Amino acid sequence: MKEGQFGRAEESARASLAQYVIWTRQHTAITMHVAPDLYRQMLEIDGPALEAHIARLQESLVASGNSTSLLPVLRQVSAVIGVPELSVRMTARAAQWLFESGDYGGAVTELKSLGNVEQLSDTLALMLVNKLLDLPDDKQTQVLARAVSGAFTEEEKWFAELELARHLLACDQRSDALRNVDSVISETRNQTYAQKAFADALFLRSQITRSEEDFHAAEKEINAFSDQEHKQRFAMMLIEHGDFDKAERVLAEDLEVREPVAQLLAVDARLRAGRIDAAHALL
Repeated sequence: MKEGQFGRAEESARASLAQYVIWTRQHTAITMHVAPDLYRQMLEIDGPALEAHIARLQESLVASGNSTSLLPVLRQVSAVIGVPELSVRMTARAAQWLFESGDYGGAVTELKSLGNVEQLSDTLALMLVNKLLDLPDDKQTQVLARAVSGAFTEEEKWFAELELARHLLACDQRSDALRNVDSVISETRNQTYAQKAFADALFLRSQITRSEEDFHAAEKEINAFSDQEHKQRFAMMLIEHGDFDKAERVLAEDLEVREPVAQLLAVDARLRAGRIDAAHALL
């Protein structure tokens, strides 16, 4: 990838993925009915490892201009891997790929192929069900709670807990939302590998409590990130707080290259500041 040899990178990524699928069939699948405790331990390793192989393949496919071939790969792995939980995760990844590509109908079709939503336990599948299916509020709460309990990793669990907290906040269940957020904060505080989850939790806590103390704690943590996602999230936080000019300064680099999300955030900031003509010009 670093040398621009995207074709070779794709070949290597495909081979690594195939090798891991074979390993899983030979080792994890055979423990399913004879050693359930070992099977669960293997799943906690295989799930994240398989995700890493898929992410590497996706990166190489996008770089080589061959991204349309990811969906058949995910479907093939789902069909042959021989481990039900990992098969479901691959179908969920296919649904996620379609969702992120804007094919919402295709994503729903992939999810429905998994059967009854009530029987699903995969975190990613349940998170997508919550986004794509028109469920009542109480059903969404149940779905997201199952997403938390079905996580392969700590990171997945934290992500699901924060999504559940956002839903509870939207339903004006602030105390329950705060309980979930504080759980993530306590588990991620002072953990270097968990900085992103910690920053996201602080940001959400400031939205729930609306306190200046929580706002400044979140501002300090999120401001340490330089990636586009966190800069835009920081700008959102500043806009909600009324710091409109500061939000535009945070977005300045993205606005120079006409990044669409940054532009829409700047339009929002200008509208809230009463700068109607400037907002209209940017829009």
